[in-house]
Amino acid sequence: MAAGQPTKLTAEVKRIAEVCYKEGFTDAKFALIAGVTEQTVNNSKKKSPKFFESLSNWKAIADREVEIAFRDRCIGYSHPEDKIYCHVIDDMPVTTIVATTKHYPPDAGACLNWLKNRQPDKWRDKIEHELSGKVEIPGVALSLDKGD
Repeated sequence: MAAGQPTKLTAEVKRIAEVCYKEGFTDAKFALIAGVTEQTVNNSKKKSPKFFESLSNWKAIADREVEIAFRDRCIGYSHPEDKIYCHVIDDMPVTTIVATTKHYPPDAGACLNWLKNRQPDKWRDKIEHELSGKVEIPGVALSLDKGD
């Protein structure tokens, strides 16, 4: 076994990596928290395909959570919520908690973003117009037909 500097990515650091990457942290932010350089993280990914695969899987978990949340914003969603009311009865403060359902309607901006990315031919901002025909100017011949 070749002598060298011991790995900085110990089992404890790898546990920190799992938490960080599942939360959507970048390599640079993880390295800062773990007390290693970003280069150390990159070197470890090259040296250990298993570690690289783990990072990719943890990143995919964070990405999937964002995808689900974004889809929820597009179509609207509801969740349980407690409303807390404070009032005074006979000079005594009284707190009442009422279980309700909070509803978030669909978000038009989120929907448009989704459609522009999923169906760019139908929803992109840039619309292409095709022109054809001839323009006649005395002494000059112009053609707008393709292939001319």
